[in-house]
Amino acid sequence: MKKNVLMRAASGLLVATMLTTCAISGTFAKYVTQDNGGDIARVAKWGVVVQVEGDLYGQKYLNKEGGNLATDKLDSDAEIGINGIQHASPTSNVVAPGSKSVSGLAFNINGKPEVDTKTTVKINAQNIYLAKGTYGVMVPVADGILNSENFDNIANASGADAGLYTRDDSTGIYTKVTGVTPDTTPSGTYYTLEDYVVNANTYYPVTYTLHGEDTSTIDPDITTNGPTVKNTDTLQAIADTILGQISSAGVGGTPASWTYDAGAYSATAVSGVVENNQDLRNVFKLKDTVLTWNWEFNDTKDEDQVHDGIDHHISQQDKLDTILGNLMAKRVDGTNAGTATADFRGEVVKFVDASSTYKAPTEATGTELHDYCLDTKFDICITVEQVD
Repeated sequence: MKKNVLMRAASGLLVATMLTTCAISGTFAKYVTQDNGGDIARVAKWGVVVQVEGDLYGQKYLNKEGGNLATDKLDSDAEIGINGIQHASPTSNVVAPGSKSVSGLAFNINGKPEVDTKTTVKINAQNIYLAKGTYGVMVPVADGILNSENFDNIANASGADAGLYTRDDSTGIYTKVTGVTPDTTPSGTYYTLEDYVVNANTYYPVTYTLHGEDTSTIDPDITTNGPTVKNTDTLQAIADTILGQISSAGVGGTPASWTYDAGAYSATAVSGVVENNQDLRNVFKLKDTVLTWNWEFNDTKDEDQVHDGIDHHISQQDKLDTILGNLMAKRVDGTNAGTATADFRGEVVKFVDASSTYKAPTEATGTELHDYCLDTKFDICITVEQVD
């Protein structure tokens, strides 16, 4: 009997313990709702490549195949070209008839940025030219050439480039001597007109060519009215082509507007906004573009030759090249006409009016082009930037 009572008591305690355990366990239960958030990002791709490499001009001449000459950079100021020709200033680049660029100036724009962009291109250029007109070189007559017997024949000789001239030092004007028959040798200094040439159009001797993807090769115009010479500034035409490709791209581009200064001309073009993920190579078509130049010895397009009165012919282009070369000799020497110590004793002149007078032509200055320019150059600056 006592044993049964103990068994019942133990059973009761076990049940109570189990109930207590469940109650405690129920105290720690809860509802849970959960969510995860986050993101990851990378830098937007730029990858735009702009390159301007190479040299257009050089300080010496290199003999090339076919007798052509190409200008190249000097390794040192003391080095001379293979044919022994060096410019008066060893730090100056030179171009000359028969010379051309070696490799040219290469530039390109490419890449596919993941942001909107705009591109700015500034070009500063200049080309050699000789304006329309009649030119020659006044050369002082050496002592002992004129006398009372030959003066009349020489002074009144027929021909546009014949006769004798006197110079007014106060004005620099040369006037033709006419209708004189002195019995004795006249006093004073007299001049003869040499290297006479009539230039029917503005002459641009250096021809520039643009090579590359989707660029138009621009050749010089050849006039058929009289002697054929190059009368188009191919460098400015090429610059217009490049700037036009920039300003026409995207939405809201700014066309170029040229300004002039001493024969040089500058312009800046800005593209419109080019949307992201556009291949700039296809947008601007200026990948692997190369600019080169060439100054031919003479016109190869079967121009009429100008007979020199002896046994061979001189082309119109050769005559115009000679005038430009003599103008440069004058500028380098920095001497006055008739100076006995000067290497070049003549003075290049241009016909003034119908009274048979000549005067030295004027070089391009300020915003005026004037009669000639003796320098050529091409500078290009390309900037690609992100826009908002």
